[in-house]
Amino acid sequence: MARASNVPLPPITADKAELFRGLESALGSPFSSEPLSPSPKPLIIVISGPSGVGKDAVIKRLREVREGIHFVVTATSRGKRQDEVDGKDYYF
Repeated sequence: MARASNVPLPPITADKAELFRGLESALGSPFSSEPLSPSPKPLIIVISGPSGVGKDAVIKRLREVREGIHFVVTATSRGKRQDEVDGKDYYF
């Protein structure tokens, strides 16, 4: 893989800051400070209730107003309804 510049990389014995600066220079792009994975202590929210109480409406609204929320698709033993998609609404 070709490097973005001819700047030599610092020796592996260099301190961490120097290594990062050298890699950024070699790649021609700064590293992002945004984490690549969720925080180590995510907030877990369970939305539960009987059929027809509005769980899907709550989930839909959360998706509209918040970014970065992950929803888990659950499994069901009942048959698929006409408007449901396997792997999106449930795993059937």
